[in-house]
Amino acid sequence: MKRHIMITAMTFLCGTIFAQTTLTQVWRINRSDDRDWFTSASDRRVRSAKYSAATDHVTCISRTETTATLVVLNASNGANISKNYLDPAIVTGGTFPVNMHGVDSAGVTYFSNLTVAANTTSFTIYRLATESAVPTLAFKDFIPALGAGRIGDTFDVSGSGTNTEIWCGTNIGAGPHLVKFTTTDGLTFTVASTLTASGGTWSVALGAPARLGMSVLGTGADAEVWGDSSGVGLIPRKFDATSGAILDEVPIMLSYDGVTNTAPGLCPVGINSILGNKLIASTPGNFNAATVPGSECGYVYNVNVVGAAAKVGNTVTLQDGTSTNFDGTGTAFFDTNRNRVLFDVTNNSISSHNILGSNVSDWNLF
Repeated sequence: MKRHIMITAMTFLCGTIFAQTTLTQVWRINRSDDRDWFTSASDRRVRSAKYSAATDHVTCISRTETTATLVVLNASNGANISKNYLDPAIVTGGTFPVNMHGVDSAGVTYFSNLTVAANTTSFTIYRLATESAVPTLAFKDFIPALGAGRIGDTFDVSGSGTNTEIWCGTNIGAGPHLVKFTTTDGLTFTVASTLTASGGTWSVALGAPARLGMSVLGTGADAEVWGDSSGVGLIPRKFDATSGAILDEVPIMLSYDGVTNTAPGLCPVGINSILGNKLIASTPGNFNAATVPGSECGYVYNVNVVGAAAKVGNTVTLQDGTSTNFDGTGTAFFDTNRNRVLFDVTNNSISSHNILGSNVSDWNLF
């Protein structure tokens, strides 16, 4: 009997693992917990969190304290580890000098400012060689191809060293929608391409398709580049890394809340490979749970097969009390060492959830 159940569990793990409904929450930091970098005051200033497999840490960008900070957390339990106060004499300029960040596969952190007029205000990217390093300048320039467009609300990093790529989305409805930065020395970057999306169910009327969500897996022409939009029809979309053409979409009906039959405004998006399957994580960047029940949850989808996205499951509410999020910001990402999904819901919470129904250590309990 014991042997039979163990085999069933293994089949579940390798085959039908992605048929569950509720993702088990492992740890969570609520705004009301009042950590000094994430406080119970209306805290719209913690908009970016990422996991680094190289350091096995979760890092957050916080503008809550007097000096913008890279906060380092224990990925296993969410405990505070350290802080890196980002020198304001170095990190300056833009609407926000510090906004979003990403981590390469070697553990190098990059973060950017936010500019709302890329042709007159420099977009700036900084590099942290380690989580405690002093920031160095990786890119600072106008981006004329964007005109007066906005850049810095979405930001992700893939690869490492001279193969590092940084991707950002814009707010320009007609495009360009995606900006790719590359490097020849692993230290400084240039604009490699600006891409305009086309195809799928997206149209200019739906808003910029990577305005509020951006995530990249891999590098080069075969990179998995996913984004989410700013207008109606907020669904994750996959873009061709060379042309910007839309190659795949997660149908909006997969995120119906089941109560009001209204799809929540999913914005932040994350892509990664877990147990041989490509998974998308998404969570609302705009929500008011009082009017759209279910809109404050995190969602995971299996997108291993193009055109056949399937819902893996969703979290319980990630809302903290009555806090809403009208900024359209946040992040969704994966802890690949533990097969977990994490969500940073601006002004509410940061949390980690098991994707598997049970851990291997639980199997022998039967």
